[in-house]
Amino acid sequence: AFIIFGDVELTVAGCEELLKKVPEFDIILTPEAKSIPMAYEMARQSGKPYIVARKGVKVYMRNPISVSVNSITTAKEQHLYLGEDEIEMIKGKRVLIVDDFLAEGNALLGLIDLCKQAGAEVVGCAIAIEKGFQPGGNELRQKGYKVRSLAIVDSMCDGKITFRPDIDC
Repeated sequence: AFIIFGDVELTVAGCEELLKKVPEFDIILTPEAKSIPMAYEMARQSGKPYIVARKGVKVYMRNPISVSVNSITTAKEQHLYLGEDEIEMIKGKRVLIVDDFLAEGNALLGLIDLCKQAGAEVVGCAIAIEKGFQPGGNELRQKGYKVRSLAIVDSMCDGKITFRPDIDC
């Protein structure tokens, strides 16, 4: 498993490279929890704010909006929420969605839906590792979303990982 928690050097360097690939944005949105270090670091380097779509309603959240997604990570349905304060932060803004992995794309589609509900424009998705052998990345690109990945894994077979050479995305 690729877990970015605790690897400061990888987080800083990876986020620096991702920021070179993404379109102009006003704010970062990331799902709770593994991609929070990436969102924080990209926000720090870019000087732009970030918010977290929570997996549960918190006591401080007023008038939350939500989406339901099927998570490949947890192998079950999960919910993502934004409260009124977060909605106001992204309303009318250009949003960059940041996540650690992209496989089937369900989490990203859920975050895109949250942005639509909040009146925000998704300008791109920044991903650390994309599983190119699963449909999420291609489906999002076909829908017109700018998906930018640090690495795309073409296959994982017999303990061997094959990365896509010379990616330009």
